[in-house]
Amino acid sequence: MIVCGASSNQAVMYTATAAVRPFGYTCVITVDGLIARGDYEHDFTLHQFTILPGGAAEKFRITEFDRIKIG
Repeated sequence: MIVCGASSNQAVMYTATAAVRPFGYTCVITVDGLIARGDYEHDFTLHQFTILPGGAAEKFRITEFDRIKIG
């Protein structure tokens, strides 16, 4: 699942976490596809994906759009 969007510290973070935790999806977060109110919120969101407990953090891949290869 590839996730991008606005309000990264709210909508993106909670949508991606909900996909990973109960459903077990591997989630690709596109750094250049996120919009946050400021740099702090943006960095906080990316940090949160790396520290989630229960093995959830291992399900996230943080990258940029141009590095994604499909197929």
